[in-house]
Amino acid sequence: MRITRETLLKLAREMVNQQVHDRHDLVSVFLIGSLLYEDALLGGSTDIDLVFIHDRQPEVEREIIRLSPEITFDMTHQPQTDYSQPRHLRLHPWIGPAIRDSHIVFHDTQHWFEFTQASVSSQFYLPENVYGRARQEADRARQIWLDIQANPDQLDIARNFYLKAIESASNAAASLSGSPLTERRFLVKFPERAQAINQPGLTQAVLALIGADQIDGEQVQSWLPAWRETYQATAGSPTCSIRLKPERQLYYEHAIQALLESPTPAAAVWPLLTTWTEAMVCQPVDATLQTSWATVCRALHLGADEFSHKLEALDAYLDRIDEILENWAKNNGIG
Repeated sequence: MRITRETLLKLAREMVNQQVHDRHDLVSVFLIGSLLYEDALLGGSTDIDLVFIHDRQPEVEREIIRLSPEITFDMTHQPQTDYSQPRHLRLHPWIGPAIRDSHIVFHDTQHWFEFTQASVSSQFYLPENVYGRARQEADRARQIWLDIQANPDQLDIARNFYLKAIESASNAAASLSGSPLTERRFLVKFPERAQAINQPGLTQAVLALIGADQIDGEQVQSWLPAWRETYQATAGSPTCSIRLKPERQLYYEHAIQALLESPTPAAAVWPLLTTWTEAMVCQPVDATLQTSWATVCRALHLGADEFSHKLEALDAYLDRIDEILENWAKNNGIG
C-alpha cells in the first residue's frame, strides 16, 4: 500500500466512524500530532493520533492498534469533564496546545469541539498564559531532579528520570515559541525553538547532557541490533508503558534509521536512548543485553562512574532554563 497523508486521513476517518458506531458515549473525536501537517511520515512510519472525548469515564485511557508494521493508531480516551473548564486548559502545557492546534475534527456533537477550542484559544498567547505553560514544565523538571537525588542508587530508573527532566526543561523553553515537542522529532525541532528565543546554545547543552555531542552516526548505527533485541524482549510486559508496545517497534526503529541518514544524525540518539532506557526499567533482560546497554551508557558518558557529573550538569541546565523563563517574563511585562 502506498502511504500518503491523504490515505492516512481516510483510514483515520474510517476508524472513527467504526468507533462512533460501536461506542454510544462519544462526544467528539479530533486529530492531534504529526498527521496534522504534511511531514507526518518519518522513515516511512507514523502514528495516527486521535483523541476521543466521552460523556462518561472511559474504560481505558489509551489504546495502540496496529494498522500495518509501520502505521499504528494511538487513541487517547478522555472524559468530557476533563474539559469542563476550558479557560484553565490554556495553562495546561500539553492539552491546551493539542486542542488549540487541531484543525481536523472527525466527530463532534452539539459543536462541543468548536466551543471548547474557541474558549481555549482565546488569549492563548497572552504572555501570562505562555509563561504559565512553560513554568509548569520547568517546575516538573526540577521536581524530577529532586526525586533522583532522593533515590540515586537505582541507576536505570535514575537515567529514565534524568531524560524526562531534560525533556520537560527543554519543552519549557520550546513552549515560549510554540507547542511542546514530541519524542521522535525532539532534537530535529528543538534547535529552531531555541533559536526563536535567541538561545541557540541550548541545543548544544542538550546534546552534551545525553552524550550525543561526542559520537557519530556509525557508532549509533552499531547499537541498533542490541536496541532491537532489548525492545523485543521487554515490549508488551505489563510493567512497560503502553508506548513501548510491540506494535510500535518500527515506529521508533524506522525513525531512528531515518534520522541517522539525515544531515543531523545526532538527533537519532534521543528516541533511541529514551526508549532503550525505559525498556531497561520494565523488566530484567539477559546478561548479553545488559552488557550491550552498559557499553552504550559508557559511550554516552551516562555510566555509573560519570552519572553524578551528569546530574550536576542537569542541575545547571535547569537553572539556565529558569533564568531564561524569568528574563522572558520580565521582558514581557510579567511581575
